[in-house]
Parts: sequence; structure tokens; C-alpha cells
Amino acid sequence: MIAALSYEFIRFTGRHPNNAIVHYLAVPNLLLQRLTTRQPADEHIEVAIGALNHAMRLDGDEAPESAAAAAPQEARAIPSDRD
Repeated sequence: MIAALSYEFIRFTGRHPNNAIVHYLAVPNLLLQRLTTRQPADEHIEVAIGALNHAMRLDGDEAPESAAAAAPQEARAIPSDRD
């Protein structure tokens, strides 16, 4: 229900871009969209690769060699729950 209302609100604001009231109501949504759609920094990607490799090792899968080499030593040294 909330998703449907959000979708309709976004569509409504898209159809009325020149209405000042609609614009002010849409500003929080646009700010949230800007926050959630930014490109991640290199450090964020490195941490994500390290976390994925760690999760794959815990599942018994072998991490791809190219991904393991791309992650820095700090990201590869994530402590396991078994330690």
C-alpha cells in the first residue's frame, strides 16, 4: 500500500513540475533519491568486495581470484564468527 502511494505521488509530481506546492512536497523525495543513487566511492566498493569474499568463504564457496586481488588487505582481513 505504501509503495503504491509513493509511486502515485512520484507520478503526480512528474506531471506537475511547475506547481510550486507540488515542488515543495517533492523536495524530500528528490533529496533522498540523490542520496541513494550516488556512485559509491572506491573504498565502499573495496569493502563490498571483501565482505562478499568473506561470505563466500563462510558458505564454502571459493572467492573469484580477480575479486580477491582487487580488495585491499584490510577488506580481506574481516574476522570470521568462528575465531
